[in-house]
Amino acid sequence: MWRLKNMKNMNNKVILTRERIDISDVLNRVSKSEECGAVVMFIGTVRGLEGGEKVHELNIEIDMDVALETLQKLRQDTIKEYGIQDLVVVHRYGTLMVGDTIVVIVVASAHRKESFDACEYFIDELKRIVPIWKLEKRENGMHWVGSEWLK
Repeated sequence: MWRLKNMKNMNNKVILTRERIDISDVLNRVSKSEECGAVVMFIGTVRGLEGGEKVHELNIEIDMDVALETLQKLRQDTIKEYGIQDLVVVHRYGTLMVGDTIVVIVVASAHRKESFDACEYFIDELKRIVPIWKLEKRENGMHWVGSEWLK
């Protein structure tokens, strides 16, 4: 399991790590006031099939400094735009196997709609603008995936 010393983080709310993600720890990092009535969690995992091909592993590389800065700004913008109370994101890098957790996002708000909408927006923007490279090792070779932010 992951430990704080093995992570690159900002205020324990935006975390990049090589270690397995402890989902209950991520959930405990989100701040909730008495007005909080909803907590939404998104967990992204390594698929075993992509485009009909068997995936053996996923190698994730991250530009740490740029990714942390971009994720922190995205977090702040999402909190402001959706009026949510808090958002925590933990993203892995390194070599992951099928079924491993890649990313966990937890959002807290007064009502569920804001949490769901904010969570969906955050993961969509993360995939679009954060410098994260994913190289899948498949049956027929290596394939770069999900580098939407390069476009």
